[in-house]
Amino acid sequence: MFVNTPYLETLSQSLLRELQQLDRQLAPQGMYAAEEHAVAVSRERWLVEWNECMSSCLRSHGCQAPKVSHLKGRWDSIRKERRLIHAFVLPNNEPCAIELFRLSKIKVRRYGNAHRIDPSRHFSERWQNLNLSARLKRQDRWPEPQMVLLVGFDDKAAALSKELAALKESTNWQNNGWSFLTLHWPDPHGRGFYTRVALWFTLAQHSED
Repeated sequence: MFVNTPYLETLSQSLLRELQQLDRQLAPQGMYAAEEHAVAVSRERWLVEWNECMSSCLRSHGCQAPKVSHLKGRWDSIRKERRLIHAFVLPNNEPCAIELFRLSKIKVRRYGNAHRIDPSRHFSERWQNLNLSARLKRQDRWPEPQMVLLVGFDDKAAALSKELAALKESTNWQNNGWSFLTLHWPDPHGRGFYTRVALWFTLAQHSED
């Protein structure tokens, strides 16, 4: 199978829709507190999105687990600093990886029998700390296709739109070879915040010598 931009765009659209569906299904915490849906003793509490929808979505589009993996044939996932790196193989046997970044600008607390945003807590500085601009900067060579996924939570209805617009202007990502897709929606569990999923992807690029 030939992997091109339309294929990666279709795959990316499916991933975003599956994440939106997962957010509805993980009641009552949603993706905001996805780790609470994992077994308490599980070592994979940080892999709920991957285990519950992302790996099956990739498989439905013809992707496979890496043939060489320290996990012995399982999907290969690594936790590194502020991101998760999920490795897989595209239908044309080309290696690829999704880097998943999570960001919450809000804090949800329990008030009586309900959960809602704590208005006294704001974490706007977390956007700068994420440093996505470094990941989307221009490179002369990508040896394999790249995918970068952001899952974010914000009290604004536009859900990180200002930050993404500023990021686009500062990095000029479309001219650096990145394509971009995004969805956002109100919290399906009624806690008063909004969820944003955004995905950048690019084909392999090779420098001209």
